[in-house]
Amino acid sequence: MILSTMTGGCINTDQVRKVIRVDKQTAHHNIDGKEYPYPITRITLEWANGDVDHVTVDPDDWNKFQRTFDTQQYVLPSPAGYTLLSYFTDERRATRWPILAWRFNSDNEYHSVVTAITGFDDFDEYRKGVYNAILCPDGRISAPGDQGWESEEEWLRAMEARIEHEAHKEQGSAA
Repeated sequence: MILSTMTGGCINTDQVRKVIRVDKQTAHHNIDGKEYPYPITRITLEWANGDVDHVTVDPDDWNKFQRTFDTQQYVLPSPAGYTLLSYFTDERRATRWPILAWRFNSDNEYHSVVTAITGFDDFDEYRKGVYNAILCPDGRISAPGDQGWESEEEWLRAMEARIEHEAHKEQGSAA
């Protein structure tokens, strides 16, 4: 998961070994001479490499992070050769990121992937125009809840066909 900091940065929580301390506080904005309180969350964290940092994160992000991890989850290193493929329909291009680990939720048997740029659930189909799949070491492609493909080329053709199908549907509904 990605946490937004109050300074405009972000924290990939999969790169954090542990959260050492959490302080919920109130800060104040001075607008036109009047003080307006707003909540902040200051955390002290230890990175995977052992470094320690003190950051102020968005309280809404922190609350979402806490809710997400109230369930029992396990993070397991990924065997070599698994790659997250993301197809961006607006640009008609695919990105490839090695899968570093798999996160399993023991409550609902759901899994997500961890890559160098993610840490959040990468099968977010609600991200309109982005379709994700996993390239396996044997060259086959799979997408949870979807069909499999024998090759990356076959998957790319299926993504192009999906774009054409959606464009056709939009044209039909506009008429």
